[in-house]
Amino acid sequence: MLIEFDYAGHLTPTLPMIEPLQAGYFAWLMKYRMLKPAYMATLKGRV
Repeated sequence: MLIEFDYAGHLTPTLPMIEPLQAGYFAWLMKYRMLKPAYMATLKGRV
């Protein structure tokens, strides 16, 4: 989940097109197709 909070503790979505409290296709797509390869590349030292 891509969830961020402001200093007052209110929910502030990173990307306004994604509803952060509901699972959806776009959130899944970002998690598995974009973020996971970036994390794996970071762990392997390629970034």
